[in-house]
Amino acid sequence: MNRAVVIRTTRGLADYLIGRGRGGGLVVVGYDKDGDEDAGLVLVDVATGVEAPFAAKPGVQHGSVVWSRAGDRVFFRDNADSPADFHLREATLATQAVRTVLARPGAWSVEDVDAAGKRLLVSLARSNYDTSIYVLDLASGALAEIDAMPAGKTAAAGEPRFVGSKGAGSGTAGIGEAVVYLSDRGGERRRAWIARLDDGTIDG
Repeated sequence: MNRAVVIRTTRGLADYLIGRGRGGGLVVVGYDKDGDEDAGLVLVDVATGVEAPFAAKPGVQHGSVVWSRAGDRVFFRDNADSPADFHLREATLATQAVRTVLARPGAWSVEDVDAAGKRLLVSLARSNYDTSIYVLDLASGALAEIDAMPAGKTAAAGEPRFVGSKGAGSGTAGIGEAVVYLSDRGGERRRAWIARLDDGTIDG
């Protein structure tokens, strides 16, 4: 489960707590002393407060932490490759191995992971008023945009979540068949919309 929690660690109260997993037994913490979010990530045992290094790269900004639903992997973003670009990573807890799952120019973020751990919902922020949402296939690296705007128009889309699942006979059991998200696509204030992944229809 991914949600914000507040705990006290061996370094005091975490300034920037950004993920939760393994039933709440472990959390990923990013310390932020000066607003740069560049102190690296650490794993913290909730029961003991003991910390272990995790994707610790001093001077590199980290964020948008999302746990797999099985609690065995953590997805996050960092700008280790270029200060101007946030690329997306997948870390396996058992081995601490980190691999890059998306390395395209721009400010990318991880938003959600499907139940099977095969796809991510990711976002690309060009400005506060221009944000796009995509489904990222972790095996192929393919990106599919959700609710793409016509040429010359923008929307502030955000907070997407996978909902539902396809039938077991489809060969993609556990993959979210729809995405719920907020958007001002209609020109009004942001409100909830649903995009169906099977046929691309948008309902609001």
